[in-house]
Amino acid sequence: ETTNVIGSGGGADGGVGRTANLMGALGVGSGPGNDSFDGSGVDPTSGGFVEEQILLGKLVHLLHSDDTDTAYEMLTVARRHLREGGKKRVAYTLTPVVYSAFKLLEKVKDIEFAAEK
Repeated sequence: ETTNVIGSGGGADGGVGRTANLMGALGVGSGPGNDSFDGSGVDPTSGGFVEEQILLGKLVHLLHSDDTDTAYEMLTVARRHLREGGKKRVAYTLTPVVYSAFKLLEKVKDIEFAAEK
């Protein structure tokens, strides 16, 4: 079983903890203590803003676990942190979480139907 958060190996629930630590270390979802993160003082048309949000989206696509339950928990942690980014950021940051969830759903479906055969 492999659980990777940007190339880090780990155990069954280690990926979830590393995901939370990674999101926290990057300042994603810093919460009420960080007034600038709510998007109120951010110009969403600036190149730096868009580039930052695209990089966060790419980060979500790097979250991986062979265990579907762990992968789901990792996506849940990422969603929890990313939704705190405010309305201006949500279009960029939550979309990759949704697409990753669709890929995970496909994986779960394949596993479940393979078990029935």
